[in-house]
Amino acid sequence: MALDPQIKFLMALASANQTVAQEKRQADTVSMADFQGVAQGTWVKRDEDGTGVVEFKGKEYKTFPQGTKSIAAGTKVNLEYRKGIYISDW
Repeated sequence: MALDPQIKFLMALASANQTVAQEKRQADTVSMADFQGVAQGTWVKRDEDGTGVVEFKGKEYKTFPQGTKSIAAGTKVNLEYRKGIYISDW
């Protein structure tokens, strides 16, 4: 039984999309962050505009805080880069 040409095309397209997605995952140039994955930084403060400040390896990062509790300066927090912004979570 022969496959419909449209089905063959869709199967080839799906295969190509899988290859592109795999190459993106393996490429080190995708992320613009200073680090890979989730790092553990130190909470500094919350600015007047609501952004958080987290220190990691001597550099301060402006973050979007995700924590729900108030924490003291010096507390260890998770620092992550997602879709162009740094996220802090505790």
